[in-house]
Amino acid sequence: MVEIYSSDFEAANEGEITQIPVTVEFSFMVKDKDEMIELAKKKTMPFLSKDSSMELSKATFGKTLTIKTKFPFGKKSVLEDKEPNALFHIVAQDNRVFVEPTDSLKKLNKSLKEISFGLDVDLPPTRTIFRVISDSRKDFNLSAIAVFSDNKAYLEFEKTLKRRDSVEVEFRGDEGSVYGEINPFLKYSSN
Repeated sequence: MVEIYSSDFEAANEGEITQIPVTVEFSFMVKDKDEMIELAKKKTMPFLSKDSSMELSKATFGKTLTIKTKFPFGKKSVLEDKEPNALFHIVAQDNRVFVEPTDSLKKLNKSLKEISFGLDVDLPPTRTIFRVISDSRKDFNLSAIAVFSDNKAYLEFEKTLKRRDSVEVEFRGDEGSVYGEINPFLKYSSN
């Protein structure tokens, strides 16, 4: 889940970078007798922000690794210049916001493959959730195609957020979904 405030969009448009809280979950359908997940955690931590945390829990089938970290949000050119070592950039460009992998992700995947050939971060993810919170006095408009919000499917999603309103927009990247092939993106504007 990527959590962004409307003022973060304004700051990005002005060339600022904001560190955005992100929660990432990985499911492992293995018993992990060789403690590959612990090794993967150790190799991943240096690639994350300093205040990141990881928690491993038992799931119905296997284990779930939950990572809480921050990724930089801003214009693509500014991020490439000032945040080249982040795993992902949350990019605001042409009134769209999307998550983009960096060269650091390639380095992490190479490091993870040293543990096990099948261990890596695949893109696009199975689910991407943007939670947008309006902290602006102006209305903040969002739109997307083929998404879920409030457990309802939308072919065309449009929402106007008033101050202190929030919305979660979920992109599913399962097999057969367009977001299994391309990175999801939200369109935005303010009045």
